[in-house]
Parts: sequence; structure tokens; C-alpha cells
Amino acid sequence: MSLELPRMKCGHQGIALHGENRVCPICFGLTPLAEEIDTVKIDLSNRKARCVFCGREEDSDLNLPFFEYHGEQELDSYYCGCKAPEGFLTKV
Repeated sequence: MSLELPRMKCGHQGIALHGENRVCPICFGLTPLAEEIDTVKIDLSNRKARCVFCGREEDSDLNLPFFEYHGEQELDSYYCGCKAPEGFLTKV
């Protein structure tokens, strides 16, 4: 059984809940687009997504981690797990 998650107008998937409503946990609180489901069907065939840190490219897929659809732009984005942003991890 797979869960079909909605794509939000911010470009990310609505993988979190706010009350009973799906939201984007990346953009929630930053833009109202994180709370609006985008009903426009997108075609990801022949599209590539680039890792925001290392530049690695993969076929665009809503299941890539932190995938963001960029509409008319040439490339979408995602995070491949290559490294954490500087200062993200701190010593305890």
C-alpha cells in the first residue's frame, strides 16, 4: 500500500499534517503556498532534478528527498543526502 501525497503550491509534497490538512513542512509558516494543494497535473518525464549541495542529477521524481518542482525552469531540485549544511550539526 502506498500513500499518495499531494503536491503543494510551494512545489514540495504535503508530507506533514497541520490539524487534518496536509502541508509542506519545509515551507510551512514561511509562505501560504505551503498550505495550498496544487491540483495542476505535472509531467516529470524527461525532467531532471539537481541536488542543491553537490549538483548530482537524477530523474525528477516526487519521491526524491526534499524534491521541489520548479515549473518552467530547466531543473527541479532535491537533496541527495551528500552533506549537511554548515552549522546544521553541532557538537554536544
